[in-house]
Amino acid sequence: MTEESVTPAKKVDEDWKKRAAEEKAKLQPAKGAAPAAAPAAGAPAGATPAGPSQPAPEEPPPQGGRRRGGPFEMLVTMLVQQATMMLGMVPDPMTGERYQDIPQARMIIDMLAMLKTKTKGNLTAEEDRFLSGALGELQMEYVALAEEMQKRARPKKV
Repeated sequence: MTEESVTPAKKVDEDWKKRAAEEKAKLQPAKGAAPAAAPAAGAPAGATPAGPSQPAPEEPPPQGGRRRGGPFEMLVTMLVQQATMMLGMVPDPMTGERYQDIPQARMIIDMLAMLKTKTKGNLTAEEDRFLSGALGELQMEYVALAEEMQKRARPKKV
């Protein structure tokens, strides 16, 4: 037998669902929610012994001016910050200087547009509004900057 013909045996992890459920149960008390009980045999999915699951009560707005948001909103915010820096709208936090890198700004704006297209139908209404608003503002800033640069590049008639 050659080394090429020998394939390593695959290890199949059968108890991943059990571990995931245990981790979920550990996290729920940390969030202030009651641990989820296993549904009775024959009960529909999502039902608990007390009845159908109820939506979580709305949390109060965050304190200190911090915006609430999950990983998706953090990703969009990070890309928006990069784009605004590349458009020269805000200074670089490391140097404190403003500069423009229009091709880089366009690439980031295109990435946000692609993200909007690829996540269509999979976002919450709030996430969709957030992404659409951020993308719209960046696109308007980009167009305004591009028009200003074209005006400056045109030779003046004498």
